[in-house]
Amino acid sequence: LVVKPLLLVLYAMLVGVAVAHSRTIGRFLTPMLASMWVMALLVIVFIATSGVHLSQLAGTYERSFLSPLGMHANDLGRLYATAYALLLFIWDRTPRASLKAFLVVSMAVVSAALLLTFSRGAIVAFLIVNVIYLFSRRKLKTIVLCAMVVPVILMLMPGAIWSRLDMGMDQGANAVSAGRVKGIWLPLLPWVAQSPIWGHGLQSILWSPAMVTGHMMQVTHPHSAWLQAVLDTGAIGLVLILCFWIGHVWRGLRKLARDPSLTPELSGFFEGAAAGLLGFVIANVAGSSF
Repeated sequence: LVVKPLLLVLYAMLVGVAVAHSRTIGRFLTPMLASMWVMALLVIVFIATSGVHLSQLAGTYERSFLSPLGMHANDLGRLYATAYALLLFIWDRTPRASLKAFLVVSMAVVSAALLLTFSRGAIVAFLIVNVIYLFSRRKLKTIVLCAMVVPVILMLMPGAIWSRLDMGMDQGANAVSAGRVKGIWLPLLPWVAQSPIWGHGLQSILWSPAMVTGHMMQVTHPHSAWLQAVLDTGAIGLVLILCFWIGHVWRGLRKLARDPSLTPELSGFFEGAAAGLLGFVIANVAGSSF
């Protein structure tokens, strides 16, 4: 709970320092792209060799199917959505035709892996990234190209994915949320009300009255980053978290994306990171953690 996140922070700081002191920043794109391919192929190969049918993966309670890989399907999906955002904006910025072609293939592989997670939160983040891209460019050529490509992609999408997206739509909010509303969120609200200012501490869902008395699903997190932040750290913590992610990190990424001293690829990286972060924060209304 504590050490693993801190190791990720340490890793990010080491890479950041390396980039800041490097004369050839472009070289750092190579291991990043390689890692995206490894993570995407991990899911694609795992599902292809398992013999499972896509209609089975689309089931409401099949998100744990990919857990043997070490991450939940929803977490993998959000990882792919962020990777896609980086690829998309680097593709847009780079003038190199060979890199553009490779990035298109990479986006296709990452998108396929994202869809195979059947994570609706990840698909929402994916859509938000594309909307941000279209809104930020607003070029006639881009809009026409999307109008031609998107219908084809929608037609080629497997029926299992449509079934997953449509699941519970005619049965109310609880069905759409896969039982989260009545099974997790509503039972936790009285616990939130007991300490709304500073919360109950990290992972407080584990000793919440609803969990102890068995009046909610047996889960280890609230399946909503927003609710988790309020539950654990209160209103003060939620405000501080959002100030960090949006006020500091997101604004910093946007500023770097407009830095004329950076290479086009690095500018695209920062712009994609900003779009991916925004999609992540919005999609986290139902899932993940801040």
